[in-house]
Amino acid sequence: MANLLSRLATMASKAAPPPPNNLFAPNPSWAFGGGTYPLSFPGWPDRTGAGPMTPEMRARLALTSAWVYSDVQVIARRFSTGELQVELQQDESLVKIVSHPLEKIWKRPNPHMGRAFVMQFWIWSLLAGGKGESYLYSAPGPDGTPAEFWPIPPHMIEPVGNESEFISHYKFKSRPNEKPIIIDPAYIIYSHLPNPFDLRRGLDPLLALATAVETDLAKSLWNKNFFGKRNAIPTALATLPAHTSTPDFDRIKADILDFFGGGNRAVAVTRSGDLDFKILSFNPEQMQ
Repeated sequence: MANLLSRLATMASKAAPPPPNNLFAPNPSWAFGGGTYPLSFPGWPDRTGAGPMTPEMRARLALTSAWVYSDVQVIARRFSTGELQVELQQDESLVKIVSHPLEKIWKRPNPHMGRAFVMQFWIWSLLAGGKGESYLYSAPGPDGTPAEFWPIPPHMIEPVGNESEFISHYKFKSRPNEKPIIIDPAYIIYSHLPNPFDLRRGLDPLLALATAVETDLAKSLWNKNFFGKRNAIPTALATLPAHTSTPDFDRIKADILDFFGGGNRAVAVTRSGDLDFKILSFNPEQMQ
């Protein structure tokens, strides 16, 4: 959180270079009247078919686990309670700047999202976005200073470096097969978890949780099927005499199923000796 707020405060003191023309939609979002998303976003592509799971697919699967979702949600809500404060360094002390323009923007980063939502999205991206990375796009106003802030899903953007710059630009693609839009680092607020294999990229926390999450989901599905309506073991067994004719057997079976088999109760009917009716149930050991 300190890195994010520090980066925001730094941006408040300087104007960014002119943005690329193709970055904006026909009606720029800083006009506020149109409320247009400043990055072209036709939607997420379909994620179907077998094959290795992408970081995004692994993240989506993990979020179906109750404990993963609840843990990240607690952290995100706690993070969203933080307040942005702009301060000026004077010698050895910091002087708070009251009602700084950046503070006003941060209370409502864009026409469609509030401060709490954007900050929670920041943490969700960082911890459960599949890459251990979070991105905010700073949409400039007519004078080049920040006018709006928009979160970018981590799977749509990546930092790129060269021999002279650690991060020379960012490549944004709303879909894998589209030509990337090049964004100057001045417009991106980027945060990532430490990655011992790549200083420039983040490390997905879900990698270490993958086995635990898959095991948890498999256990939940097995438990759901065990108590399902169509469980293979019936709850009762009705036995008719072995010499019962087929017409009588079908008639009696229909009567028994109609009387005892309604709702979720399953009844099995067989032919063997005198009429008998037994209740079948699982003992505690079997249910465990």
